[in-house]
Amino acid sequence: MASRVSTADAEAIVLAGHPEIAAADAAIAREEAELARVQGERRPDFVVGGGYMLIPGEAGALTLRGGITWPNAPWSRGRINGAIDTQMKKVDAARAQRDAVVSRIVRTVREASIRIAAAQHQAQLLESTVLPHVEHAFELTRLAYTGGEGTFMDVLESRRLLLTTQLELADARASVGRAVTDLEAAAGIR
Repeated sequence: MASRVSTADAEAIVLAGHPEIAAADAAIAREEAELARVQGERRPDFVVGGGYMLIPGEAGALTLRGGITWPNAPWSRGRINGAIDTQMKKVDAARAQRDAVVSRIVRTVREASIRIAAAQHQAQLLESTVLPHVEHAFELTRLAYTGGEGTFMDVLESRRLLLTTQLELADARASVGRAVTDLEAAAGIR
C-alpha cells in the first residue's frame, strides 16, 4: 500500500515543483517586466552632442546638437497612462491565472488523497475483517458437506461468496494504485 503522507505535505511538495506553476510564474515575470518597460517610457530622454570639424586651410566648424523628449507632457499622458493601466491588468490577469492553477492542483491533490485513504481503508477492512469471516464460513460449509450435513449448493454458494470477496479485495488494491497514479499525475510526475 502507499505511504501515508499528510495532505498538507503532499500539497506543499506538489506546489513546490509543479511545471504548470513554474509556467504561470514565468508568465507573471514576463508581464511585470513589460510593465516596468512601459513605466520607463514616462522618463524623458535627453540628447546632447557636439563636435568640431577641422578643415585644413579653412576655418573650422563647431557643431552642437541638443534634444529632449517629453513623453509625460500633458498632451501625451493619456497614451502612456492607458498603456500602463492595460499592462497592470495583464499582470493582475497573470496572477489570477496562477491562483487558478494552484487552486486546481490543490483540489486535485486533495481528491486523490481522499481516494487513496478511502481505497486503503476499504482494502484493509476487506483484508482484516470480511475475508477471514468468509473464508471461515466457506471452510465450515465445506466441512459440513464432507460430514454429510450440508448440500453441494451451500458449498458452491459459500465458494462464490469467497471469490466475490477476493475480487473486491483485488479491486480495492487496484483502486489504491489508481488513486496513487492520480496523485502523481496531479503532482506533474506523469
